[in-house]
Amino acid sequence: MTSHPWIAAGTLAACLTAAVPVLAQTASSAVEMETADSLPGYTLYRPTDASGPLPLIVWGNGSCMVQGNRYAEFLSTIAAQGYFVVSMGGIMSDEDAQAMVDAQPADPWEREPYSTEAELLAVLDWAASEAGQSDSAYGAQIDAGTVGVMGHSCGGLQAAGALRDPRVATAIAFNTGTFPAGSPALVGADLTKETLPDLQGPIAYISGDEEDIAFENAAADYEAIGHVPAFWGYPDGVGHGGTFFDPQGGQYAELAVAWFDWQLKGDDSASHWFVGEDCTLCADPDWTVASKGFD
Repeated sequence: MTSHPWIAAGTLAACLTAAVPVLAQTASSAVEMETADSLPGYTLYRPTDASGPLPLIVWGNGSCMVQGNRYAEFLSTIAAQGYFVVSMGGIMSDEDAQAMVDAQPADPWEREPYSTEAELLAVLDWAASEAGQSDSAYGAQIDAGTVGVMGHSCGGLQAAGALRDPRVATAIAFNTGTFPAGSPALVGADLTKETLPDLQGPIAYISGDEEDIAFENAAADYEAIGHVPAFWGYPDGVGHGGTFFDPQGGQYAELAVAWFDWQLKGDDSASHWFVGEDCTLCADPDWTVASKGFD
């Protein structure tokens, strides 16, 4: 892997917390999207026919935003494949979400966090509590001991940072990466280049191509990580926004399902997407991939 020049940290910070278009999605009919009195400030996605304990996935939104229905179609696609997904933020109108963004100061380092990594990890506490209650509405549906995290941009940094918690088995960091060594931590997501060695499980970085403002940061994180298995891949022609808002979440949703099927459900056939000389993404001319530590 060749090294790359750094993007200015302030420029990337502004992008990760910027006033990006807020376009809430609609959940799939195969998935229940709801809020819970026992977990205020979050949105739950679960299969309508859920009958047993499902692996838990916690999602961090782009901009570390708290609009839990913003990525509804993407998250529904994943939940429909047998996952209990919790997104940061409640169900919110586009107008209210945009007003929240517009109220922030222009300087990204002065912005108050919409959400924090600690709030992402609080979902694990809630899940464990629910699992321990015989009368819980969700306890029988959540495998609180099998947890993955993922997120987009600022939320991707939250997810990567959460992999420092031993309760988290794996993470997917979409369109993100830490800032250069010595940079201040992003508000709401405190993982830095210096704390990457604290990650405790396999991580996948899925970025856009060179036009993605976080491309160099994802590349540098992949290069820096040597103590846990790591994957980095990106498709040509996809930028910082990823494929989240394509029908059913696009290829990003397909990859997320495959990653978690492999890492959380132990489906070795799903690993073929990511590793091996003839892996699915390796053979796709639109993708560039690298992996290490999976032997």
